[in-house]
This record gives sequence, C-alpha cells and structure tokens, in this order.
Amino acid sequence: MLNVLEVGELRSPGDMRACACHELAQRMMRFEECLARLERRVDREVRVRQQWLTVADVSAELGKSEFTVREWCRLGRINARKCGERRGANLQWRIAAEEVDRYRRDGLLAENPARNR
Repeated sequence: MLNVLEVGELRSPGDMRACACHELAQRMMRFEECLARLERRVDREVRVRQQWLTVADVSAELGKSEFTVREWCRLGRINARKCGERRGANLQWRIAAEEVDRYRRDGLLAENPARNR
C-alpha cells in the first residue's frame, strides 16, 4: 500500500487513485479470506448436524475415492448400513458421522463382510 510517509506527498490525482485502488484490493482480499473461513465453519456445523452421510460426503471429507469408501462398507472395514435410496438397482450405503470420527481416530476395522449386512 502506498504510504504518504514513504513516498512524500502524492503529486497527482492519479497517485491518489492508485493508492485508493491498492487499498481497496487489499481490503477485498481480507474480506474474501474471512468469507472462506466462515464458509468452512458453516460446512463443519452442517456436518455435525447431519447424522448419516452418503458415500460421496465421506469420500470428500476423507480425501478417498467413492469406490474405496463403498468397498470399505462392503467388506465391513467401516460400520455402515444400506438405506432405501437406490443407486441403480442397489441400495445406497450410509455412514454415521460418528463412524467417520471413529475412523479418523482408530483407522479401519478388521475385514468382516457380515458386519454390514
């Protein structure tokens, strides 16, 4: 940001406009950073309120592919259940939000395909 103390007095209206534009751009960047923090906080709060997550939700949250999360469900590596919504001819998996927290804390369970039947 231009500072009058650094460059002496501003000599022209163009100098003043440049200073104002630069200051405005910096304020806009701070505003966008604050907005991004608020959006992340709202996303976390919505997730806390949501009891059962979809495979897509869990894969996005953990940075894993949807295929991997479905395989974990199928093999009993995480606790999950099938619900009435269909994906083609098959029921969709749902994973409890607490199970995602348990996975983060303790990792995958031992393989047990009968666990989620």
